[in-house]
Amino acid sequence: MKKVILLCMLCAILITSTLSIQAVTPADVIATDTAADRVITILENGDYIVETLYVYEDASHTRSTTQSKLAKKDFVYFNEDDEALFRFTLEALFEIEIGVSAACTSTGYSYSVYDSAWERDTASHWYQGNTAYAEAVFKRKILFVTTSTVEFDLHISCDVQGNFY
Repeated sequence: MKKVILLCMLCAILITSTLSIQAVTPADVIATDTAADRVITILENGDYIVETLYVYEDASHTRSTTQSKLAKKDFVYFNEDDEALFRFTLEALFEIEIGVSAACTSTGYSYSVYDSAWERDTASHWYQGNTAYAEAVFKRKILFVTTSTVEFDLHISCDVQGNFY
């Protein structure tokens, strides 16, 4: 019995020492493709990130000088085999008085994990002025050992003309 426990501990130590912990940093980025509302970032390890901005208008106020708009930014992490591993979405409500002011009035987030090895570690959201912010950390674990870490931040801003970026 002691040999089995010792052997299990030795295997766990070997597995832990051979796995690398990887955080996504700007140095990992090898290419970025920007479309109108979508940014694709390819990482050195072959994984890639797709960030997409969506804006929803209140149809009843499109001709008014004061508008409410809901904006969402998706962050989707894919592996090199084009499989989505997880999605994180920042949501924000904006009040805009065209030509005068734009303010974020509330924020929230949602997420989905598509690969059971990944989990959300931490996440937060807030707003200030005309910008919504979120930060999140997702981790991949094998046998309770963290093998990969993805840390990122998102923001959505709106100008006084109702343009989002």
